[in-house]
Amino acid sequence: MYIVDTSVILSGFIPENLDDYITVEEVLHELKKSIYHAKMLKICSPSKKNIKKIEEFVKESGDDLSVTDKKLLALALDFDGIILTEDYDIQNVAKSLGIKFSSIATEGIKEVYKWKKICKGCKKEYPMNYKGKCEICGSDVVTVRDRS
Repeated sequence: MYIVDTSVILSGFIPENLDDYITVEEVLHELKKSIYHAKMLKICSPSKKNIKKIEEFVKESGDDLSVTDKKLLALALDFDGIILTEDYDIQNVAKSLGIKFSSIATEGIKEVYKWKKICKGCKKEYPMNYKGKCEICGSDVVTVRDRS
């Protein structure tokens, strides 16, 4: 089973056998119910269990995913499917969790990125769920790629 992301549709991909392709309702909302709605791409809702699993993972990893992205990943877990996506954030989480994915128009990611939160000013590290300014110098706390 193939799980189709908005980015793949926007890249011009048109599946030949629609029976093998599914997506989440949010993808159609992102597309404003374009031609794929007319072609009846099958819409599925992911399990709450796997949505929770994805949400817990990204809370720790620092990956920045939309609700749509999380649902696509959860659906891939539900169906043991392959996500078709050009979105590097989705690919990063998929690779980390052992979820199969494929790009259509691009090469896709080569390695998994890890993230951390640091103060832009004094470089103090913060937990990934931290929100607000630095407690030491008052600068913005930002998410950056962890190069360690």
